[in-house]
Amino acid sequence: MGRLRNVELIQFVRDTVADATGSQVSLLVSDAPLAGYLSTLTSAASQYEFAVRNPQKNPFTELLIGKDQTRDLAFSRFGRKLAYFELSAVESEQKAAATLGILWNLHRNNSRLNYQAQTSATDNFLIDLAKEPYASALTALDLSGEVEAVRTTNDEFRAASSDKRAGLAESDFMSAKQLRTSLTTSASAFAGYVDSMALAYTGNAEWEKLVKVMNVVRQRYAEILARRGSTDKTDAQDNSTPAPQP
Repeated sequence: MGRLRNVELIQFVRDTVADATGSQVSLLVSDAPLAGYLSTLTSAASQYEFAVRNPQKNPFTELLIGKDQTRDLAFSRFGRKLAYFELSAVESEQKAAATLGILWNLHRNNSRLNYQAQTSATDNFLIDLAKEPYASALTALDLSGEVEAVRTTNDEFRAASSDKRAGLAESDFMSAKQLRTSLTTSASAFAGYVDSMALAYTGNAEWEKLVKVMNVVRQRYAEILARRGSTDKTDAQDNSTPAPQP
């Protein structure tokens, strides 16, 4: 779900609810937790849709969203490069990665916070990185470029959000990330519940039917992501500049 765009995520959840309801299994009435999950998903999807669409009336929202997405990407790059060193064949790099991993685990979900909280949490992350033993570990893994990208993008977002024009845009949109997290968490909980019940009541045709319904929706959106990935690779190849020949 993390790779789905806003509109896709909303539609994925609504398709899941619609197809589960359309299965017409008696569990929809007899199983209270199941009905509760579906009701929660319907409400969460509507709240998130309002959060991401209504603020677009403010033209400054687009700038804030772009700055925030750039910041999130820089943060993710740091985490991914750190994960690479966790599997290093060099023992010193493994130890440095383990040291930074302690701090990273405390901050890895910063991008799920609302705008203001994320800015403050990222500041704290950067402050801690400048202290020992983290500073030495950064030097050992040569992660200074990734850290600088996190610092720069966080400062750029802070500057954009301090503009008076950003006030209304930020106040309207600041909870959108939390609503997306809430929506994906609810969707995961629903899927986990259905999967668990199907395993607990092996042979129950109704639970098995709901699992099949969920998997059909999952497969449909997995294909969307696969096609997008293929298109992105093709575009990258078409737009690439041939390397100079020696």
